[in-house]
Amino acid sequence: MHTKVIGKRILAGLLSLQVLIAGAPATFAAAEAEDADGIFTADGLTYKVLSEPGEGDGTVQVGDGKSVVQVSGSVKIPPTVTNGEKTYDVVGIGDRAFMRQTDLTSVTLPDSVTDIGKQSFFGTGLEKFKMNDSVATIGEECFRTADKLETVTLSENLSEIPKDAFDGCTALRKIEIPEGVSDVEEAAFLSCTSLQKVSLPASLEAIGERAFWQDEALNTLLIAEDSQLEEVGDGAFQWCSSLEAIDLPADLKKIGSSAFSDCGSLKSVGIETDTESQLESLGESAFRSTQLSDFYFPDTLTEIGERPFGSCAKLKSLTVGENNSLLKSVNGVLFNKDGNELLVYPPEKEGRAYKIPQGVTKIAKYAFWGASDLQEVTMSDGVLELGEFVFQDASSLKSVIFADSVTDIGRLSFYNNETLENVRLPDSLEELAGNTFYNCESLKEIRIPKNISKMAGSVFGSCPNLVSIKVLSDKLATVEDGAFNGTSEDLKISVLNDSIKSLVVASGIGEGQVSVDGSEEPEPEPEPEPEVTSFTVDQIQYKVLSQGSETEKATVQVGDGKNGMSVGGKIEIPATVEYMDKIYDVTAVGDFAFSESSITEITLPKSITAIGDSAFIKCSKLTSFQIPSGVRSIGSRAVADCESLKAVTYTPDSSLEELGDGALGDNQALEIALLPNTLKKVGTHLFLWDISLKTVEFQEGSQLIVLPEGTFLWCMKLETIDLPVGIAKIDAEAFYECQSLKEVGSLPGVTEIGENAFYDCRLLKEVTLGDGLKELNNGAFYTCTGLTAVKVGSSVGAIGTMVSDNEDGLKGVFEGCTALSQITLPASVKTIGKNVFRGCAALSRIEILSDALNSVGANAFLNVSPNAQFVVRNEAVKNTLINTAFVSKESILVKTPEPGNDFKAVSKILNIPTEAKVGVPLTLTGTVVPSDATNQAIKWELAGFDNRIGASITGNLFTATAAGTVTVQAVVEKGISISEPYVQNFKITVKAAEKPSDHDHSTNNGGGSGSFGRGGRTVIASGTAPDNKPVVTVQKDPQGKPVVTVGARALPNTKPLTAADIAKKATDGTLNETVNPNGVWDGKTVGAKNIALVIDTKEATLAPGGSYQLGVSAFAGSAGSTLRVRASRDGFVTITANPDGTYTITSNKPVSGLYILVEILDANGNVVGHSSMKLDAATGLGVKHVENKAATIV
Repeated sequence: MHTKVIGKRILAGLLSLQVLIAGAPATFAAAEAEDADGIFTADGLTYKVLSEPGEGDGTVQVGDGKSVVQVSGSVKIPPTVTNGEKTYDVVGIGDRAFMRQTDLTSVTLPDSVTDIGKQSFFGTGLEKFKMNDSVATIGEECFRTADKLETVTLSENLSEIPKDAFDGCTALRKIEIPEGVSDVEEAAFLSCTSLQKVSLPASLEAIGERAFWQDEALNTLLIAEDSQLEEVGDGAFQWCSSLEAIDLPADLKKIGSSAFSDCGSLKSVGIETDTESQLESLGESAFRSTQLSDFYFPDTLTEIGERPFGSCAKLKSLTVGENNSLLKSVNGVLFNKDGNELLVYPPEKEGRAYKIPQGVTKIAKYAFWGASDLQEVTMSDGVLELGEFVFQDASSLKSVIFADSVTDIGRLSFYNNETLENVRLPDSLEELAGNTFYNCESLKEIRIPKNISKMAGSVFGSCPNLVSIKVLSDKLATVEDGAFNGTSEDLKISVLNDSIKSLVVASGIGEGQVSVDGSEEPEPEPEPEPEVTSFTVDQIQYKVLSQGSETEKATVQVGDGKNGMSVGGKIEIPATVEYMDKIYDVTAVGDFAFSESSITEITLPKSITAIGDSAFIKCSKLTSFQIPSGVRSIGSRAVADCESLKAVTYTPDSSLEELGDGALGDNQALEIALLPNTLKKVGTHLFLWDISLKTVEFQEGSQLIVLPEGTFLWCMKLETIDLPVGIAKIDAEAFYECQSLKEVGSLPGVTEIGENAFYDCRLLKEVTLGDGLKELNNGAFYTCTGLTAVKVGSSVGAIGTMVSDNEDGLKGVFEGCTALSQITLPASVKTIGKNVFRGCAALSRIEILSDALNSVGANAFLNVSPNAQFVVRNEAVKNTLINTAFVSKESILVKTPEPGNDFKAVSKILNIPTEAKVGVPLTLTGTVVPSDATNQAIKWELAGFDNRIGASITGNLFTATAAGTVTVQAVVEKGISISEPYVQNFKITVKAAEKPSDHDHSTNNGGGSGSFGRGGRTVIASGTAPDNKPVVTVQKDPQGKPVVTVGARALPNTKPLTAADIAKKATDGTLNETVNPNGVWDGKTVGAKNIALVIDTKEATLAPGGSYQLGVSAFAGSAGSTLRVRASRDGFVTITANPDGTYTITSNKPVSGLYILVEILDANGNVVGHSSMKLDAATGLGVKHVENKAATIV
């Protein structure tokens, strides 16, 4: 076990036991009669009189407040108790009443109890406890160390949870603190080691010191919306090691020292990015040793303790509000406001090299602690001082180049830098502090500059590979003992004279390891700065691709090619970037560069030619992506799984040639994709699972010739697509499950259609296959249930195959195409594979023009129309159908071509109606194709086998008596030949007749609710309002200031909304309003909402029995909306709706922190708008109210 864990366990034990060391109090000896102190016993319980009976009953508490009542098992406290002839109400549980009664397992309290005293249930064996709502106060330590207590229900009338109330309740699993509680005091839930879930109310204002300290199982902390929490005390959640995320409220003012320290799983607190946080004070070590990766210091922050993020090894970026008076941030690095002190370089900040900016004079203590990716640091001139531990545990650091201005390096500055190889100390340095290079295992040689006068103890301690030290100073006067402890036995130290040698030997180095070299080292040539391999500018990491030359520019890519960057919001990548006085061209976006980031918009320069694999994968907030003109290739899954992405477009003069596998896939909100004509190759599954994709446009002149496997797999909303004319191959599953696809345009050049290419494209109606097509593969049009017409090209030799690797699962080419009524197979067809037309229930005519069929697969025509007719050219084809496809000979017509015959047969009938209404006659019409067919008269008949809706046809009039679907036949006599009719089946869907619309408005002012009619008329507020105009208005007073009007009251707006303010808020979605030229406020639809709600009071205080009139004005633009006014707790007030639209709130009994809730509900009962008034009612208080200064708008 680690020392710090042992320490916190011991501390927890001491905190829990501190009350016990004084010893147990004596047990009260029960008396049968009341003694002089008003103490008596009844039914085994001791009572103390608090007040004697007068006009009513007197009052007592359980216990005398000093001694313990001996009990076990279950105890039920009566609401009243009699002593002699006197009757008393039991109103309290006294201090220490049941203290340490370990056999006490349950207690039932009466509703008369209002107070539970200090230590009343301390150390008991209670397993669960229900606190009645009558209880108003509980004492300190009341349940402390009740280590079997698993569940507690708290009173709705508590205003605070006192100090140590549940300290050491190690079995407690969850706690819901009720609305009305304003304080959770010191150590209230300390060391509740099984506590997993805590719910905090909106009324809570402060959490005391160590309130939830060491609640190591706590993994869920819920803070109510509209929280009033302003302070989290010192150590409040320290050591809550299971807590991963918190959403701290915007109005929080103070986070105390170590408030969330050592919460080793904590990754998010809700202040990671630019927020509306009003935080003013951040205590020392507030988030020490957490997993936070980002934090935002708001403008309001004016007090910061030492190292609030100490040992936060996952920290990547720190950002600061523009107007913060203490701090500023540059590329995620934290500085003081003046920029002359570098405070924190985040340990996981990306980038291998960093140059201290100009103007910095001091690098703070621990500034580069734990920097895991950093390898090179260069200091600009002007740096004077390095604090203690400044580079401690920077695990990748290899080289530090000091500015000549540095005069002070703090102790342990390079402690534990195991990779440090190259350090050149500046001549301006005069002392080397203790342990400066302690445990620098890779350091082999170092030069001690000429002005050093002192080398402190262990300055090079535990540097086992240090073999050479050259001391160039003749001013060295002190070398402390152990300065070189733990260095290599082969260490050689060169000094300038014998006196300095004596100092070195005296520190513990062997005399043979020290030599005198009287010559001073010549002034060294400046070392060239190390070649930069990566760097970060404006939070964007760059990796160097080429260093450039006199003829070629240096180039970089965005990202390191391995990891995603922690960035968000709108990002614009420049065409060039400058670092350490060198300019680089930005030519690529590396693999994973922005993966899983929070970017909402990305602008890329023309200079970028390639976007790597997974570069933008899982960018959940990205809504659109434009491919810049210079990009030639986009890698696999580059812009995939972006759940908010709606559009992919390209810029003019696009150079895009290649899209990788799945490059635009798994974007479930993507609706439109535009692809340039420069595109030559796309990978498989390009748009996989883009279930919202409706439109794909290929620019005219597209060079694409292949749609690879799964190109549009599961694009379930894709309706139409006009494929490039050059497409020659549609590979397997290219349009698999495109269930909304209605047409694919002409396919004249397609020579191959892969297996399952149009699988389950159930709305696809017509397909024309070009003459270049040689083969139709299995499942190509499987279950295309809407397919009615197929024209097969003249070169198709095989339709499907006879067998497959998965024989049982073989899908026929047209299997399940239930709307296909006829098909003509060209003379080129020699093979009809297995299951080809299986289940084509409407297929009634199959014409085979081939003179010879080589093979027909099993079940090729299974379950086609029972009346299906096969028209063939000769007896040989007929016999093949009979012998191999098991077609009955009666269904086969041999029709030998007659030269010179000018008869033109009907091929199909178009424009047939498909919908009707119950009881409304429908005229049946259709267009015969070809237009010059010999016979064109259409006769209409019911198919007869599925008429369950009372359908009938008279001439060409169709009617039905019920809703449903029925099959109808269109028949052209002699349509196929002189002796054969043309028959085409189609379905008509009959819908129920629509009911008349109800445009009436309704009013309901009784019972605290009302409704909004269609068109947005408000019927709740006083007065009347025209449709679509809310009663709530903002008008200008004589001085030109906006005034909110509610009913008959005018409330001045303390923060006037100008037209510019409102226009901005309407644009960014934070306020749904616009301003008319006359200054009157109108609602503006945001999504499906069009809602406004104003109440004229935010706080009111009454005497019991007093009343207050609340002004309410509301507007909702959707039909069926209702207004509800209610109290947050029952029984304390009566709410009456008045005819003028106001509400009278009458107090029934004392209450504190009650809320009057005003809510707008939609037609489904969901709350879509809300406001509230806080109400207190207490004896002796007069009436007061606080006006609501601004409208509440949802």
